[in-house]
Amino acid sequence: MDRKDALLSLLLQSSKVPSQSLSYAQYQATMWMIQDDPLYLNPNTNQTQYIIERYVLVLLYMSMGGIGKSNGGQWVNSAGFLSELTTCDWMGVTCKEDDI
Repeated sequence: MDRKDALLSLLLQSSKVPSQSLSYAQYQATMWMIQDDPLYLNPNTNQTQYIIERYVLVLLYMSMGGIGKSNGGQWVNSAGFLSELTTCDWMGVTCKEDDI
């Protein structure tokens, strides 16, 4: 299974939502993880929990108008979301021993 298919399978399985029932924010978050995430995480490794945590935070960002909703399509300050930073370095995210 290639990276795209493995990532799509993992994200859909973790959200327990059939692909045809995804909300717009879920679709945006899924596509960002597959196509645009600068970390280019691979679900065929031991990064599964981190990928799901990152997806949930990207979904929160998308759901709150991070892209295409408010302020001309962007938050005033992206707070590190959707960047190459690890999620623990995104503003407002607190991690304990690498868990969010």
